[in-house]
Amino acid sequence: MAGKAREKTAADVMLPINAYPFIHKWITIREAIAALATSTVKLHDDYVIRPRYILVHDETEQLIGVVARRSLLRGLVPQIKEMERTKERIEAMGAGITAFPFPVSFRWVSLFGPAAQAAASESVESVMSAIRCSVRPDDDLSVVVATMLQYEVDLLPVVSDRRPVGVILMTDVFDTVAEHVMEGKKASRDDR
Repeated sequence: MAGKAREKTAADVMLPINAYPFIHKWITIREAIAALATSTVKLHDDYVIRPRYILVHDETEQLIGVVARRSLLRGLVPQIKEMERTKERIEAMGAGITAFPFPVSFRWVSLFGPAAQAAASESVESVMSAIRCSVRPDDDLSVVVATMLQYEVDLLPVVSDRRPVGVILMTDVFDTVAEHVMEGKKASRDDR
């Protein structure tokens, strides 16, 4: 019979906030790329990974956002930045946009050109995603999973007394569930 999953809380799976890399909001995209490229994170099982995200703090060390590799690349493509500015202007006029096409007409080499170099000097705040959700350390993992799925996030801050104390990675949650599912499959074969 498969092992029963014991109730776990966010605190059981979170990485302490000081174990995850962060930058300040005024750092440039170029510096954020360098920070992300040189960062590592040590997981609970001592496995070391290169993070896909980097946390963004303000001047008071409050966690205000997160930057993904994808966001950093988007910040370097002038056509995407212009499309996003146009979308913001249209939304400000009150016109509802249900879909905005992705510009397929940018060239790979444009990521290495002068416009991309100029964009790399902009602040990372211009490409970060604001923190939209968080959980408390004593929230059980069903709350964690529901929050990650509802908000479509792969990194979830854990907050206590309005201060970030840790982060939970989708990788850790998925691995916990996958381990249980795989044990269940093995147990069901053994029960035949």
